[in-house]
Amino acid sequence: PTRPATYSAEATTDYLQWYYMVSHPRLCRPVDGPHGAPPVPQYVPAQ
Repeated sequence: PTRPATYSAEATTDYLQWYYMVSHPRLCRPVDGPHGAPPVPQYVPAQ
């Protein structure tokens, strides 16, 4: 079933990009060490 958006982040087109960069701590880039940081997942919208 569908439901109306309850807050603005649910309705923006860049929500998943924001989620990957800010909201989800396991997907946030760690501080660069001597070997660099691992790649960060990137959201690519469906074509």
